[in-house]
Amino acid sequence: MVCAFVLALIAPAARAELPNYGFKVVHTYPHDSRAYTEGLFYLDGFLYESTGEVGGRRSARCGSRTGSGAVAQHPAGPVREGIVNWHDEIVSLTWKDQIGFRWKLDDFSQIGEFHYAGEGWALTQDGESLIKSDGSSVLHFLDPVILAETRRSRLRPRGGRSRI
Repeated sequence: MVCAFVLALIAPAARAELPNYGFKVVHTYPHDSRAYTEGLFYLDGFLYESTGEVGGRRSARCGSRTGSGAVAQHPAGPVREGIVNWHDEIVSLTWKDQIGFRWKLDDFSQIGEFHYAGEGWALTQDGESLIKSDGSSVLHFLDPVILAETRRSRLRPRGGRSRI
């Protein structure tokens, strides 16, 4: 009985710590409803999206002008998950193939590929490193030039982090 009372007192305090953010839709843009969005970023008036479907029927990366929704490029290829811009390039990951690709930002031509361990789920950057997620609680920091892992960080509950 005392335990239930203590938990009842603690639970509202724990909930109060979590911020509650709202949203407001200010505009919508056309989008191919058959495209399964895997990765997404916005840069200089373009919405860059990687789409994929296991089996490769609709596996691609594409850049869409946000105003019209017209697709600038839509080449087929392995399932691409995370994508991110790095200077004048796009870097993309594959889900299970353990292969990443480098593309020219202006014309989507492939300029390289690299290999990594584990699955590729998401990719972002912090201005110094590319940051890869494999779906676990570990973030992998990659050198953006040679695309080798330089460090890892394990995410912990309540915003705690630890290097591993």
